Amino acid sequence: GSAMLSILVVTPRLPVITSALSASGAISVPFSYQITATNFPTSYGAGGLPAGLGFSPSTGIISGTPTAAGTFTTTVGAINAGGTGFAILTLTVLAHDYAGLQDGAAYELQTVTAVLLSRIGIRVEWIWCNAGRRDERSALCGAQHTRGHIVIRILTSYAGHGTKPIAPLASAVVDDGHASLYALEIRQHAGDNGLSLGCLMGYTAVHEIGHVLLGKAHSRSGIMRAMWDRADFAWMTRLGLAFSKPEGEKMRQAVPAATTYRAAATQGTPGPEASSQSNQSK
Repeated sequence: GSAMLSILVVTPRLPVITSALSASGAISVPFSYQITATNFPTSYGAGGLPAGLGFSPSTGIISGTPTAAGTFTTTVGAINAGGTGFAILTLTVLAHDYAGLQDGAAYELQTVTAVLLSRIGIRVEWIWCNAGRRDERSALCGAQHTRGHIVIRILTSYAGHGTKPIAPLASAVVDDGHASLYALEIRQHAGDNGLSLGCLMGYTAVHEIGHVLLGKAHSRSGIMRAMWDRADFAWMTRLGLAFSKPEGEKMRQAVPAATTYRAAATQGTPGPEASSQSNQSK
């Protein structure tokens, strides 16, 4: 007799980095670090290594003899048939809502930013700083801002009407890690293009976060495009508009707490990428 055999083949889950996210060494002293991860990685990746260190993609070992002192941020990854998994990095958004967002729009704003940034290995944590949506972690709102913290102000509308042919949806001061979102303009574009306020505000917030991490330049397509068109808005309805792979890699490197390697006793980490103010019109 015979029977039909049904075989289901699925794509494995992405690896998750499990090795420590900090390591220390000294100049002229041999160093070794082993990348480990879940879900059976077949190879590994590492970028931004300090001088004197090398890397084996097959074993995941970073080794060598450091030749320079300092603090270096290295992105490590593990690869299997499902793709590349990175260490989860956390970006904290200190949000100041001066536009009086409804709870539903605020929730969707957070959800959309979380989905889009998670695709490039960044977890976003929102802390609401002003009355009405203030939470128990709001003490951070008055602290000195560091890498890994971005301040987003949600304003009622753009104050410079008449100074630009098209009022922007948002703007960013990249040097300071600050961005402003303009609720009225976002609401108008959302209504014209079949989007909810929260969805388009989430995309706008992620665009400005991209500027803070990448600098003032725009791309020809995707989230970092200078002006979105109807095709882009259509992609947004399915959360399909995304960052490019190089953009994602650069953004991960700009967020602290990838594997941090310290050589000798030198303290401090590199500052954010410097850039002048960037105003976007979509």
